[in-house]
Amino acid sequence: MISINLVKFYHGIVLTQLKQADELIFNDLNFKLRPKPLKLESFKQLLKALNLNYPFEGDIKKPTMKCEPKEICDHILWLERVAGESGFELEYVAEEYRKLMYEAGIIVGVK
Repeated sequence: MISINLVKFYHGIVLTQLKQADELIFNDLNFKLRPKPLKLESFKQLLKALNLNYPFEGDIKKPTMKCEPKEICDHILWLERVAGESGFELEYVAEEYRKLMYEAGIIVGVK
């Protein structure tokens, strides 16, 4: 069962930031999407439908709360890949990258 913290991260950070993209490109499906006019719940359901590897429960996509943590993490990784292929930088990914670069001594003065 998924933790409430992972759900908050997925809904409150990943989906919210991804929804700010002007356009998302799904190369595997030869499909483009403009997420801004969509309601967050509609956007979430559409992303689940577009992810061909999102887990099923019977004949329908599994509700987020019934997913295992690994399943949601796999979905988040897929969303990060879609963002990258669309030329959209997720803020939380960029921040983590900056921290890693700082810790490695590659960049100085930015934490």
